[in-house]
Amino acid sequence: MTPENGVVRKVTNQTNEWIERGHECEVFAVSPEESGVGLDNRFHVFPFRKKGLIGHIRRLFVYRKLKQEVLDFKPDLLYVRSQSFDPTLWVLMKTHRTVVEVNTLEKGEREVTKCRKGYMDKLRGAYSFFTRELFFRQVNGLVGVTHEIVESEEFGGLNIPSCVVPNGVLYPTSQVEIESCAGRKLRAGRKPRVMFLGGGGHIMAKDHWQGVDHIIELARMTLD
Repeated sequence: MTPENGVVRKVTNQTNEWIERGHECEVFAVSPEESGVGLDNRFHVFPFRKKGLIGHIRRLFVYRKLKQEVLDFKPDLLYVRSQSFDPTLWVLMKTHRTVVEVNTLEKGEREVTKCRKGYMDKLRGAYSFFTRELFFRQVNGLVGVTHEIVESEEFGGLNIPSCVVPNGVLYPTSQVEIESCAGRKLRAGRKPRVMFLGGGGHIMAKDHWQGVDHIIELARMTLD
């Protein structure tokens, strides 16, 4: 976890918005060791050594430390990014109202990636399958980044109140910025140009559920 990480930037922007609206926000995260450098003091990062089965066992113990700090903060609401079931987090969810953010169709993602699964991937898949219902039983609300996610059989069938808040760039905040953006027009005869921003992993075969293959195909169809 570093300030340059895409997820960290999103979480920072989210909490900035909530703080500006008068809420108190703290971020608690479990992450591989040697992370959290350069983050401000709203981030409470609990590092662990991620290596095989032992790493996952260590992760369970680290969650106990996280739980105590969350309890010390005394939150009114937990906002959790969707993840695998963790017993310690589940205990927190049982005693606090919880909203879960969902960024992908998780079942579909597992299907797409099953061809490259090793034994640990298969264990994680089985663990997720058998504990998923237990996890979402404690969820009070869902935030999906697309309508496709919240209306899918996978999540729509959970009968949990939901809304859609898409990922995106920060909107203009000053009148000057708004007028500047609104005043930009394409020159006569010029076609719109689209730029895709992302990390190197987005164009790797192993990450093709990101949909970048469709963007590449569109680019091939419009070479001019």
